[in-house]
Amino acid sequence: MNYTSQDWSRSILSVCAGCLLLAGFAPGALAEDVAAEPAVRAAAVATPVYSAEKSIVLGDKSAGNTVETFALGPDGNLYGLMRVPTKKRSGGLGAFLARAMGAEPVDDDPGTNEVLVADPDGKVLRRWPVAFRADRINVAADGSVWVGGSGRMITYSAEGKELANAALPHVEVVLANKEEVKAVTEEQHQEAIESNKQMLAMYEKAIAAKEKPAKDGKKAEAAKPPKPADEDAEQVSELGYFGQLPVESLKQMAEQMRQQAKELEKSTPEQRLEKTISSFRSQTTVHAINVSADHVYYVARSLKGYGFAVWSVTRDLKAPVKLVDGLGGCCGQCEVRLSGDKLYLADNCKHRVAVYDLKGQLLSNFGKRERAADGGAFGSCCNPMNLCVAASGEIITAESEGLIKSFSPDGKYQQLLGRVDMKNGCKHVPVAITPDGKRLYLLDLTGSRIARLEKKPDASAAR
Repeated sequence: MNYTSQDWSRSILSVCAGCLLLAGFAPGALAEDVAAEPAVRAAAVATPVYSAEKSIVLGDKSAGNTVETFALGPDGNLYGLMRVPTKKRSGGLGAFLARAMGAEPVDDDPGTNEVLVADPDGKVLRRWPVAFRADRINVAADGSVWVGGSGRMITYSAEGKELANAALPHVEVVLANKEEVKAVTEEQHQEAIESNKQMLAMYEKAIAAKEKPAKDGKKAEAAKPPKPADEDAEQVSELGYFGQLPVESLKQMAEQMRQQAKELEKSTPEQRLEKTISSFRSQTTVHAINVSADHVYYVARSLKGYGFAVWSVTRDLKAPVKLVDGLGGCCGQCEVRLSGDKLYLADNCKHRVAVYDLKGQLLSNFGKRERAADGGAFGSCCNPMNLCVAASGEIITAESEGLIKSFSPDGKYQQLLGRVDMKNGCKHVPVAITPDGKRLYLLDLTGSRIARLEKKPDASAAR
C-alpha cells in the first residue's frame, strides 16, 4: 500500500485504535462509558415529545450492504447513501488483529456506494450506483441530489440521472501553495517517524514483559504499556489489549512497525510530496453538503492535521472561497447545516452549536458540557454530533447516544424531542425533521437503520 506522509502520521499515531476498527469493532467501541454521564442519564428519563414508531432498514447488513448516511428530500422520501461490498479482501491488519484477539474477522473491504431512495415507510423506490467512494449526500430544494467524497462532487436528478461530476474545486486552491504543501508534508513525515518509534517501543515492552521468566518458571503476564505522549495512543493504552494478545501476534505487529519505519526512511522528499498531492486530490473527504439556490457549502478535511474547513462554491462548482478554517471535529465528524442566511455548526469538541453568516463570521454560539442534570447540556466526550434546522427555525441537535433535543432560534433549550435506543459511542447520527414538524428521522449507524419518530398528539400541550 502506498502512503502519503499524512497517511503515515494518522495511521501510525492511532494504529491501535484504527486496527480495532478495521478488525470489525464498532466505531463507538472506544467510548462505551458515555452512558454513565449524569446529563445523559437525566435526559434519558425525561419524557420525549416524539415516540419511535418505526425502524426503517435499508439494505442488508448481513451482506455488508448498509446505510452510511441519509438525507430527507423535499419530496418526503429518504435518500440513503449505501455501502455496497465488493470483492472480499483476504488478510489485512484488521483481520489479523481480530483473529489474534479471538474474534471472527469481518470483511474490511471499503466497498463502493449507491444512492437508495425509499419512501417514509422504507419501501425502495429506486437506486443507482455512485462513481466513487462517497462520504455525504444531500438533496436540494429543486430535488437535485448531491454526493461528495474521494475528492469529488457529483450531482444527479431526483431520478438518478448524472448531471455533473467534478473534482472538489478547493483542492487545487490548497495545492497551489506549493511551499506550504512541502512544509506540511515534511512536518507530518517527521511526526510519522516519531509515532512509529513510540508504537514500536510499546510493542517491544509488552513482548519483553511476556517473555520474562517468573520465579516459578512460568512466563509473566504482559505489563501495562508505558504511558504514551499523545492523547490518541493514551486512549488506546487504557484498553489494555496488549495483555490479551499472544506474544507471537505482538512480534508480528512489531515487525510491521519496523517495516513501516524502513519505508519512511527510504522515501525521498520528492516522493513524499507527490504522494501528498495525489492523496489530497483523490482521497479528500467531504463531511457536510448544503445547497442553496446559487451556492454549495461543503465541509472538507484540511491539508494539515485533523481540522476541517467550510468552503463556498457556485452551483457549477466554481469560484471556491474558504469561509471558516481550523474547525475541530471529534471522531471525524464536522456537521454544518445551511438555513436561510446562516450556517449552523455542530461544534462537538466544544459541546456547543456555533452560528456563522455566509461570509464565515461567527455570530453566536450556545450549549455547554454539563455533568449536572441539565437537559440543555451536551454530555459524553463530543456532542452534539449532528443537527438540522426545522422550518420553524428551531435547531434540532442529535447526540451519539440517540438523544434529540430542540433549541429556539436564539439558542435557548426547549425540550427533549426524542430518544432512540442504539449502541453508545462516538458516531455519525444525522437527523432530519419534516416541514410540518410531525416526524423526525435519525440514523442508527451501527444498527444500519433509520429510526422514524412521530410527534405525540399531546405534544403541543406539553410545550
